Amino acid sequence: MPPNISVLIATRGRTRALKACLESIAAADLSGVLEVLVLINGADRASADVATSFSTKLPGLKVLELARPNRGGARNRLARAARGKYLYFLDDDVTVPAGLFAAFSEISSFHPDAWGFGGPNLTPASAGRFERAAGRLHETKLGAWAMRERYSPAAEGWASDRSFMLCNLAIERGVFDERGLSFDERLVSAEENLLIARARDMGGRFFYSPRLSVFHERRGTLLDLSNQIFKCGAGRYQVCRLYPRAFSVLFILPAAFLAVLLQTALAGPGPLTGLGLLLYLVAAAWEAYLFGREEKSAASGLLLLALIPTAHAAYGAGFLLGSFRWIEPLRE
Repeated sequence: MPPNISVLIATRGRTRALKACLESIAAADLSGVLEVLVLINGADRASADVATSFSTKLPGLKVLELARPNRGGARNRLARAARGKYLYFLDDDVTVPAGLFAAFSEISSFHPDAWGFGGPNLTPASAGRFERAAGRLHETKLGAWAMRERYSPAAEGWASDRSFMLCNLAIERGVFDERGLSFDERLVSAEENLLIARARDMGGRFFYSPRLSVFHERRGTLLDLSNQIFKCGAGRYQVCRLYPRAFSVLFILPAAFLAVLLQTALAGPGPLTGLGLLLYLVAAAWEAYLFGREEKSAASGLLLLALIPTAHAAYGAGFLLGSFRWIEPLRE
């Protein structure tokens, strides 16, 4: 089988991570890779120089530029420029295991009717304590519920958008060309979730496999993590606004949690809210205990105990404020 994979990366302002990403790709089995395209998502000469330095190490390397940063627009530009049958999107702070693309070639050959493929993004073994706690937050039912399959290996099979992230997602090019779909450029995040939801309503299916695992850097500070999760909540609100069929009650639970916290802070806990918060705290404490025992560190457990409600509050705030123009305009 001739090479049929286009590896697509959008980047800006993260030269260290980009270099590590491209080095991991260069060290992988590239027998199925036709080309590697790197798009500079806004003015950033340093990132362009890093990407260009791999011209002799990566097949068909092209460096593209987008004048105005836009998450969906960057991915759409990459999709239009790519020549492969499969468009494999990676984030610039991802590193890939040596066998990723070989595993993808095998899996895609077994499922030629799939519109897309993906797998979990794992916490790197070299991550520090905060990053490990952030990774564990995403891996638990309490922290991420159904979305935890994005961060921790689960059973192989057909899956919904809740199991996939654009940091590790391959899409068959016909989804863009023949079926006319694209990433919505009005979203602050979650553009892959909207595309997959629309594709599934057209009859498309997406295949999840733990064999398609990558390593993804976690945010290293509380502010960075909270900002990331806030944008996830805002993006999910925008997805639901643009495509109401993608709505789930699950998405408003963090906003309800934030409302309960505010009500409790202002007026004190009522009987039901007090009981609910107590049960929530017990569940969070249990997850913190398990993590602390695994890490052999009480400090790690306490860190996770603090991150769980912080993450839920940040996501809820993002969902509630997702329509505000200072986040990112939704052009009507």
